Amino acid sequence: MLNLAYSEITEAVLSLRYEDKIELKELLNHFLIEERRESIYKNSLKSKKEVALGKVKYYKTVSELRKAIEND
Repeated sequence: MLNLAYSEITEAVLSLRYEDKIELKELLNHFLIEERRESIYKNSLKSKKEVALGKVKYYKTVSELRKAIEND
C-alpha cells in the first residue's frame, strides 16, 4: 500500500479530471458501503454469540426494561 500523507492524496485528487473525480467518488462510496456491511455482519455474529451464551435479556414491556436499566 502506498504511504501517502492526506495532503498529498488531496492534492492528487484535485489534479484529476472531473470525470475521474466522479469515478473516484463512486468507488469510495462503494468501499464505504462494503465496509459498513462488514461491520454490520461482525456485529450480528457477536450478537448471536451473546444470545447463545445467555448474555441477552428480553423484556416484555417498556416498564420492565426501564426498571432493569435503572437497577444497573
